[in-house]
This record gives sequence, C-alpha cells and structure tokens, in this order.
Amino acid sequence: MDTSRLSNRKSAEIGFGYFVLRKGQEHGESKENGEIGNIKVKPLKIRDLQQRKLTPEEIDKRVENFFLTHDFMTKGDFCTINGMSRTTASRHIKRLCEEGKLENKGLQKQPIYVLKKA
Repeated sequence: MDTSRLSNRKSAEIGFGYFVLRKGQEHGESKENGEIGNIKVKPLKIRDLQQRKLTPEEIDKRVENFFLTHDFMTKGDFCTINGMSRTTASRHIKRLCEEGKLENKGLQKQPIYVLKKA
C-alpha cells in the first residue's frame, strides 16, 4: 500500500474494513476497544458484503405481502422488509408512488404509505 497518500488522512479503507492511524500510543500497546498499537480496525458492514440487490419485482412482491397483514407502511417498515438503507428505500418508494402502487396518506415529512386503490 502506498503510505504517502495517508500522510494527511485520518483513516483509509482497505477492502475488508478500514483503519485509523493514531499518534501518541506506544508500539504494541493494545486496548479492549479494538485498538492495537497505532492501528484501529473496524470491519465493514456485513450487510454490504452478503446481500444482493433486489429487483423491482421482488420489492413489489414484498410490499404486497406486507400489506396482507398491515393497513399502512412507514419508511422504516419498508427498510426492514427489504433490507436497505433509508436513502435507497426513498428511491423505491418514489418509484412505487409514481407507478400508482403506493399513496402517501400522511404528511410530506411524516409519510404513511397505503396501497393505492385501483
């Protein structure tokens, strides 16, 4: 690894996680919080490494199944059933609303989504 690029940076991603360089610790000194000497290693989220992206059809099916047992859906519910971040969920919810499958019955900043009646 080219260490010249790290001179002004506090951390660097190395593929399986990232590490943080710290000054002021003695060589070989370890701490209980994951620090070993001058390097602190944190793993990347496992979700990002193992989960494949869902197709729009798979997402639509999961939403339909959710509404079999629920009257409404929040963005948090959408994130949970599809295993995605809030940002990604927002894009898919917008798509579903534009396609006429979902409708916001709540406020703009506090949306409550229901299946749109055909």
